[in-house]
Amino acid sequence: MINSYDNFIFEKNGQSFKDQVLTALEPTILQICERMKQNIIEAYAKEKGIDYKWTAFDDQMTRISVIVDMLKSFQKYTKPTDTLVSIIPSEGNKGIEINAQIERDGEEYKYYTYAIYAGGYNIQRTHLRYLTKTKLPKVNSDLASEYIAKMKGLKKAEKLQIDIRDTERTVKYYEDRIAEKGNLTDEQWAERFKANGHWAWDRPAWKDVDKKDNFNNDEDVYNAEGLRLQQEMIKRERVAVERDRDTLKSVNKALVKQRAKLDTLL
Repeated sequence: MINSYDNFIFEKNGQSFKDQVLTALEPTILQICERMKQNIIEAYAKEKGIDYKWTAFDDQMTRISVIVDMLKSFQKYTKPTDTLVSIIPSEGNKGIEINAQIERDGEEYKYYTYAIYAGGYNIQRTHLRYLTKTKLPKVNSDLASEYIAKMKGLKKAEKLQIDIRDTERTVKYYEDRIAEKGNLTDEQWAERFKANGHWAWDRPAWKDVDKKDNFNNDEDVYNAEGLRLQQEMIKRERVAVERDRDTLKSVNKALVKQRAKLDTLL
């Protein structure tokens, strides 16, 4: 069961029907959101092989989408001036059931809706599909309009979320490069170059050199030049690693700013 109480008797307190529904179903909404979160994470792992990292944006978008779907199901039959008398939510394997009593113009009506989980590995596709039974006549009110507008307002946050994930991938790219090369010794660098057949480590022996006059006909000069070239190549790689470290610092700063902006939007 989503809620442990046998029945929710709503104290009206002058609230609109929409607020009555959302207040009464707040524990239900929270648990639906958690269920969807787990469904999405599992779908990412199964369908894409991705360890999905849930974010504050995901929490916000999931909550609003749940509320929009829920209010859309109510707005087909209810008016803002209706009163929620009582409500009983419960959860099954595939969705939720909501039994309610709704008062309109002094008369009470039974309202039953069953919602089935549907969708896949993203919030836009994951939702609840509602099937409703009631003797209330269809009215098609604008009960969900406020939250539909809020969802549209999250589009900026959605784009920023995508940018943040791109930045996070860039951070990981440089972290992996630094982890691979950042602590290599000169000897380890030499082994890597040698294993790859780099020309500075794959020079011919002195006896096989054709133009010895290029080296003053001196084997020691030839060997010294070879050593200089090897040291120069290792130095270049160390400079590249430091450049990666500087880039990583810059990217991390950008990521901090992006996350702060997202927190503001949310």
